Amino acid sequence: MQHKNKPTISIIGCGWLGEPLAYQFIQDQHKVSGTTTSVDKLDTLKQNGINAHLLSVCADLTPLSLFPGIFDSNITIITIPFKRSLKRAADYFDQICYLTSHLKTDWIIFTSSTSVYPDLPNLTEDITITPSSERQETLLGVENYLTTLPCKFTILRLAGLYGGSRQLGRFLSNKTVTKHPDSPVNLIHLDDVIRLIQYTIERDLSNMIINGVSDSHPSRKTVYSFHSQQLGLPLPRFSTSSPFSNKTVLNQKIKDYGFYFKYPTPVMKDKT
Repeated sequence: MQHKNKPTISIIGCGWLGEPLAYQFIQDQHKVSGTTTSVDKLDTLKQNGINAHLLSVCADLTPLSLFPGIFDSNITIITIPFKRSLKRAADYFDQICYLTSHLKTDWIIFTSSTSVYPDLPNLTEDITITPSSERQETLLGVENYLTTLPCKFTILRLAGLYGGSRQLGRFLSNKTVTKHPDSPVNLIHLDDVIRLIQYTIERDLSNMIINGVSDSHPSRKTVYSFHSQQLGLPLPRFSTSSPFSNKTVLNQKIKDYGFYFKYPTPVMKDKT
């Protein structure tokens, strides 16, 4: 049963992150709408209390006004991934522009990525970013565009995502890791992403950019070896042929608002 005073929420993209996020908001008694590109998933979402619609965001889409409840929620959370399969990186910008042009919402929360940052240590939200690739330029362009819309915004720059079905030990078990094994990692657990989005809404952390990344940055070799061992799988093989990267993204801003991480380091057993 939904609480009358709780904001209605739409989640554009009920995938690996969006689906469990939607279920959490249902549990918290919000009225939740959502979209999926999967026909198979549509009935599951509906059966679990979500006003779900089949939607694939592209520039020549059927008029979005045909999707009642999706585009007029109090809060809209956009979790559409920036797929590497896109012919042009700029297509992602076009998708977000087309989507948001139909929104009638008070607040957009956008799950961006720490990939927007350069390969430098101790990166914070207030750094001036000079894009060095088309993907960085596009992602930064999307962020900047969202800040110009006539509603509140929050941009969550999320680090590499793991947890749930994304088990780090299975990614590279018995495979060769091409990235430098001693480079630090920037990761965040699924549970902490969901908690971070909840916290953002509860504390009205709007009109700002927030990094979502765990406290510590152990080496790639340490992380993947640990998770392979946890699952009893063969350890990855590591190559030092690629350049070392000392990129580390910091999370002090959200911690200053009182948030704490359930998984402060990616070298931890899963608590779920």
